[in-house]
Amino acid sequence: MRGQAAMEFTMTYGWAILVVLVAIGTMGYFGVLSPGKYLPDACIISGFQCEDAELALLARGDANDGKVALHVVLQNAMEENIKINDPTASTVFDDNEPADWCLICVPGTDCLGPNAYTFGTTIFKPGDRFELGCMSENGFAIADQRLNVRVEEFSYTKIGKPFVSTTNLEVKSTLCELTTAAPRC
Repeated sequence: MRGQAAMEFTMTYGWAILVVLVAIGTMGYFGVLSPGKYLPDACIISGFQCEDAELALLARGDANDGKVALHVVLQNAMEENIKINDPTASTVFDDNEPADWCLICVPGTDCLGPNAYTFGTTIFKPGDRFELGCMSENGFAIADQRLNVRVEEFSYTKIGKPFVSTTNLEVKSTLCELTTAAPRC
């Protein structure tokens, strides 16, 4: 009798368990259960304070459509004056996409033109803020995709010191879409 009861229980509730597993698998396949959507954005760097970071998908109807732009506002948290070196060569978008260019500028302005600083010459005092902007080399992403961007050797020179120091910058964020109507996220 016990064997028959166990078999009836398994047959009755086994179908319900199978339906639940298929439903969970379907939701996972269509991205409903993607935990990355619910993770907070992160900006990780030592020696600097990361005040703001965003990853934007360009959709302005020009040659840069589909490319990803990184904007990070950093503050010199060290007690020394520094110069920032060009991080373009060590910037990687989503593990394999290289950066086309990087610039530093006055926070909240267009990094192209008169607001741009020059790598290796502009001196940032303790507490000074600056924005790092980088552009991916190719279009590879879609809107609302979660990306990880790394500057593997964010290098800077402390004024009066003969050597170059490096740190890592990592930004994890969901892409917002930039259009001509919405130039910032």
